[in-house]
Amino acid sequence: MKESEKARLRAWAESKAQEIRDRLAAMPVPGVGGEAEKGYAKELERLTDSEAIEHLRSVDESRVVAAYLILSKRLDPNVLADVCLDLLARDGEKSRLTGAIGVGSCLKGTLDARASRALALTVRNRREGIDIRRAAYASLLLVNHGPRPAQREEGFEPGEPDSALEGVDWGFVDSFIP
Repeated sequence: MKESEKARLRAWAESKAQEIRDRLAAMPVPGVGGEAEKGYAKELERLTDSEAIEHLRSVDESRVVAAYLILSKRLDPNVLADVCLDLLARDGEKSRLTGAIGVGSCLKGTLDARASRALALTVRNRREGIDIRRAAYASLLLVNHGPRPAQREEGFEPGEPDSALEGVDWGFVDSFIP
């Protein structure tokens, strides 16, 4: 793959990640607004890092986005990535979307195999919402600097295409799934 194509994919992943972060930030958070939001932010600021991590792992679905946005500014990215992987496995859509985009933001360029596998499985999961799958793909690109052509050239057979996710390099996605 040409460097210009890699750069184009990285730029696309960055723009998709920013778009999803903006959508997360704009999501209404029931029970949080105005003075209540300020009070919640102050409450989170008083938590130690370990308390903040535990809070983010267990926070109610209605507050997960606000908690992530506030705590992501101060927590170690590697620790936050583990929390985001936990969020990706939760039941709530906001939690999974927050987890999907958070992993890419935290582990950008690290080539993290465990996170890549979780993201690839999310992209492949047809029962998952399309926004979550797109966020997982954007994060997978961010974590891995875009597709790795050498793996496709070794004869890896991509899985069945999914028309709901146009533009996805399925060989790249499937290369993370044993």
